[in-house]
Amino acid sequence: MATVGLIGHDDYLAHDTGGSHPERPERLRAIHERLDETGLRADLMAFEPRHADERWLNMVHDPAHVANVKSRCERGLDYMEDFETMLCPRSFDIARLGVGATFEAVDAVMENRADRVFCAVRPPGHHAEFDRAMGFCLFGN
Repeated sequence: MATVGLIGHDDYLAHDTGGSHPERPERLRAIHERLDETGLRADLMAFEPRHADERWLNMVHDPAHVANVKSRCERGLDYMEDFETMLCPRSFDIARLGVGATFEAVDAVMENRADRVFCAVRPPGHHAEFDRAMGFCLFGN
């Protein structure tokens, strides 16, 4: 049987997008609740994410974009320029943890510790562009 991994972290729940935003902590809570209700969690190998270093973010994204996200979080701004990607003061570090989950997942597969790994992370990253946040996503993960 294939070894399936799961990466999650309580810090992902701290990415505060506001109660009515579609990308909110309840999305991850629902995933974890379902894993527990069905007993599937017992079949998964847990892996811990790590924070992606800013230099890795700068290799994939425009360094000005990385600096902009960091600055907006440090200044306590609530959103990116697209007005749909929400922020809180911890969003930059939490997004780095999401990218780091991807690194850990790839390492786990490449080192034969797992056949596949699901990363239950927030904020998501699949819409992030080279030079801007988009679709609730800050950085590609």
